[in-house]
Amino acid sequence: MNLDIHDSDSLKAAIAELQEKERREKQELVNNFHALKETLKPMNLLKNTFHSVAATPGIGGTLFNTALSLGTGALSKKLLIGSSNSIIKRVAGYAVKAGVTGIVASKANKIKYVGLNLISKMLGKKRPPKVY
Repeated sequence: MNLDIHDSDSLKAAIAELQEKERREKQELVNNFHALKETLKPMNLLKNTFHSVAATPGIGGTLFNTALSLGTGALSKKLLIGSSNSIIKRVAGYAVKAGVTGIVASKANKIKYVGLNLISKMLGKKRPPKVY
């Protein structure tokens, strides 16, 4: 920017240059605001958090194994016992849930390997997938 102003023409040019600079900076500010607003939406926050956790070495596999074992335990309790008002059935349901959760947690890598092999065979892939 040239601030060497000697006459009205150079003053008009400097004003026009400053107005253009203001317009560009205002547009950049609006664009940054919209990007920030999009980033702070709850769904995007969850998605970004999930991606960062999944990208962290070791945590993604552990998180998947935990979810697999807890989900399988809850599903087996629901299938075997169902919803019951009997206290004995509820206690038995929690015992089944804990047992299945423990078994699945200890064998999670093998279960993942078998599941991924089945999926790869269904999709027609020759090579079995890697399990981390």
